[in-house]
Order: sequence, then C-alpha cells, then structure tokens
Amino acid sequence: MSKKHTTPDIQEQAEEQLNKGVEYVHNNGKKIGITLLVVLVLVAGFLAYRNLYRIPHQKAGDAAIYQAERYFAMDSFQLALEGNGADIQGFLDVIKEYSSTDAGNLAQAYAGICYYHLGQTDKAIEHLKKFKSKDVMAAPAVHGLIGDCYIDAGQTEEGIKYFEDAAKKADNDLISPIFLQKAGLAYQELGQNDKALKAFQTIKEKYYASPVATEVEKNIAELSIRK
Repeated sequence: MSKKHTTPDIQEQAEEQLNKGVEYVHNNGKKIGITLLVVLVLVAGFLAYRNLYRIPHQKAGDAAIYQAERYFAMDSFQLALEGNGADIQGFLDVIKEYSSTDAGNLAQAYAGICYYHLGQTDKAIEHLKKFKSKDVMAAPAVHGLIGDCYIDAGQTEEGIKYFEDAAKKADNDLISPIFLQKAGLAYQELGQNDKALKAFQTIKEKYYASPVATEVEKNIAELSIRK
C-alpha cells in the first residue's frame, strides 16, 4: 500500500514551522537552549506523520476491516480471520498491516471472537487481551468473553475472575448481570455455593431492572434452601 496520500502544502507547512523554530532557536540560543529545538522537531515530525501517513493509513485500515466484517456477519469465521486469499483481507491481515490504527485494534477483538467460535481458546485469549478500549460497553464485554474462554479451557477460577472484573468495569444493567450470573453458575460448579449466592443476590439487589434479575430468583431460592 502506498503511503503517499498527501498534499504538498501540508508537508510545506510542517517544514515551514520547523524552519521558523530552528531559526528562532539559532538567534536566541543562549536564552532557550536545545530543549525547545527538540520539542519543535518532535512537533513538526508528529504533524507530518499525522497528516501525511496516519490519517490515510487509518482510512485504508477501515476499508480493509469492512471486508472482513462481512464474512464475520455471515458466521464465516475462518474466512473472516484469513480473508479469501485474493482481494479481501481478513482480520489477521488487518492486524499485521494496520496494527497502529483503530482498525488494527478492533481487528484484535474480532480475531479473538472468531477463534473462540472456532474452539481455539488459547488464540482467542491472546487476541482479546490485545484489544484496548475505554468504551464502557465494548471493554467489559471483551473482558467477559476472555472469562468464557477460560471456562471452556477448564480454568474455571480464572474465568470467574474475568467475569467479576467485567461486571465491575461495566457497572450497568445490561452487561453486569450477565457476567455476574456466569460467575454465580461457575461458583456452583466449583461447589462454592456461598459465593454463588452472593453473585446472584448482587444481581437481584443492584441490577433489579435487568431481565437477569428475574432469572436468578430460582437460583437464589435453591441456594438459600441448601444454606
């Protein structure tokens, strides 16, 4: 892919700002010192990188991941991962070529989900952990999916940890009850009924508006009787 998605005036502006800064430092060197020159070089370099490379590169990444998303929407997870080997790239290609972009980051989550559906939990965990986001919905959801991967891999305690962390990070009626319920059921499998009851009761008391709150009433009743 070509990186020359630029216009001469943008590059000239960056160079002009740098030249002015260098000239100013040269004329006032005793007052300013070398630090300002370094800052000016970094700023000019950043401007050039952002305008001459990053923005066009981001757009190319967005276009590439769109094609992979089409396969993903059709549950063609292997094709979504690897592309068709011709004109359509897969999520792994996007990760490799556009790792520094938002598309590359998003492709990590998609790749993790694909591997999860393909039963390759180790690879799923690897990619899901590389996804970075501050979004209050996406980040906890991916965190919780890592918990599902650990559960499927037989690492129940590790899975519970991710379920509880996901519920805490989300702290909303949509995501938190789902993962607290998963945690509660996992605790039951381990025979830790007190912790299971606590998870279910948290749903009922804190996220009572969620449909899951009604679902766990049965669990609470059964565990309360056993206790």
